[in-house]
Amino acid sequence: MYDADKCEAILVLDIPGFKIEDIDVEIGEGMLTVAGPRSQTELFETYGDSLVLHAKEREVGYFKRIFKLPNNILDDTAKATYKNGILEIKMECKQFSDMHKVTINQG
Repeated sequence: MYDADKCEAILVLDIPGFKIEDIDVEIGEGMLTVAGPRSQTELFETYGDSLVLHAKEREVGYFKRIFKLPNNILDDTAKATYKNGILEIKMECKQFSDMHKVTINQG
């Protein structure tokens, strides 16, 4: 998503079942990477070793997503929040009014 009024890009990912400390978010060189392992450990911790799964809707294992960002994103402004399985990453961008004209000299 892009909020033109605030000049802010917002990336929202639905990644339920993760512990916040297992989610890795990195930004740089025009790319944003979100990665992490998802295991069934919590289920077994909650219900015990005798748990038998008859149906499983949620994938387990390592995931990694890479997003190409617009050129005007300011990497150092990225802020991430994780609540109820939703990861939201907000990034400010440089407004085009921040750009300046370059004078061309005769060579």
